[in-house]
Parts: sequence; C-alpha cells; structure tokens
Amino acid sequence: MNALRSLGQLIAAWVVTVALGVPLILLMLFSFGRLRDAIGRPGIRAWGKALLWIGGVQLVVEGAEHLAGRRPRIITFNHISTLDSFIVNALLPDGGMPVAARSNLPIFSQVIALGPVLVLDKGGGPRSRAAMKKVQARIRDEALSILIAPEGTRRGEDKPSRFKLGAFELARVSGAPIVPMVIMGAERLMPYGAPTTKSGRLEVRILPPIPSDGFTKENLREQADALHERYRVELSLSEPI
Repeated sequence: MNALRSLGQLIAAWVVTVALGVPLILLMLFSFGRLRDAIGRPGIRAWGKALLWIGGVQLVVEGAEHLAGRRPRIITFNHISTLDSFIVNALLPDGGMPVAARSNLPIFSQVIALGPVLVLDKGGGPRSRAAMKKVQARIRDEALSILIAPEGTRRGEDKPSRFKLGAFELARVSGAPIVPMVIMGAERLMPYGAPTTKSGRLEVRILPPIPSDGFTKENLREQADALHERYRVELSLSEPI
C-alpha cells in the first residue's frame, strides 16, 4: 500500500508540475517576463500548494502577518528537506522571489529568470558581485521579498548548519529587514533524500522582522550567528503537531 501511495504521489506530482510548468514557461518567454506578477507568482503559489496537497501535508502558519503586503524583505528559511521548496512557494508573498543557483545550462537559467525566480551565481566572482548589485537595486525599486536559505543548500540534518553571509549582505546594502521563516518538521514528513512525503501537519513560524539598519560589513558574521542561534532555539522548542 505504501509503495502504491508513493508511486501515485510521484505520478500526480509530475503531472501537476508539467501541466503548470510548461504553460508558465511559455507565457514568461512570449511576454519577456512581463507577466511575472500577474501569472508567474500565482502559478508558482498554486504549484506549491498542489504538491503539498498531493503529499497530504497541511501547513499551520503562525505570524503570517509578517508576510502581508508588498515591501522590501529578505525572507530566510531553514533548508533540510525538499519539502521546504513546496512550502516556500506555497507561501510566496506579493513581490516574492525565491533564489535559485544558476544552472550549468545557460538557456534554462535565462528562462526561469523571466519568472518570479531570482537566479544567482554561486561563489563571489566578478559576475556574481555585479548580479548582486542589480538585485540590491531591484529589492528597493520593485519592493521585492527575496526568499533565501542562508545555509546555502539542503542538509541531511535536523538543525541548521552555519549561515553564509549572502542574505545578510543583501539586507545591509538594500536596507531591507530580514524576516525569519522557521520550518518545523519538514524532515519528519520528507527526510533528506526521500522521493515522496508522508501525510501530516507541520508548523511554519514567521518571526517579526529584524531591522538591518545596524548591519555593517564588520558585524555581518555576528548578525548571521545570532540568527542561526535563534533558529536553533526555535527548532529545539518545536513539537510534532
């Protein structure tokens, strides 16, 4: 029965991904990204919610008011499970743009960049720094909410690894506050490396914004470590629901 459920879940997830993804990509291409707000974000939101529904996952969200309205924000989230991606997209706020690493396939990266996804280069080379400057201006000018995992990638652990400084540098230069999103229990419903999810409820806690006006180049590591500790404490207090 579990094998049949997993197979059905995989098939349904791929059907939904193709059914939503192909039209969205074509619309972004032919509109040169101009439909990002009108169609792109609602489409990504629908995809995230559909995959959670297929997996039998029910979200309990606390602090959703901190994502209300369109305004400049850097939204950080802990990244342990593939399930995190569905959650982040399902809760995508107005002006929200999840961060994705640039693919080794340039055409693919250019296509997804036309949608509500921010494609960044890994590393700190000249190309990466130039892209970051453009992002900093866009955060202010377009009131974007950038969603980024400060760990950098998924970890097969039940606690966040040491945070990188990219999210904090974006906050410092753009002046946008950091809004921590704490995802609790994703690794329980979809462990690291698992292809499908277990049914259940999990909590997402949105913490109050952290102003970035006190961020400096000299104290970014201190700010990152302080937020890391906040995540560790929040996750240690969480209980299955």
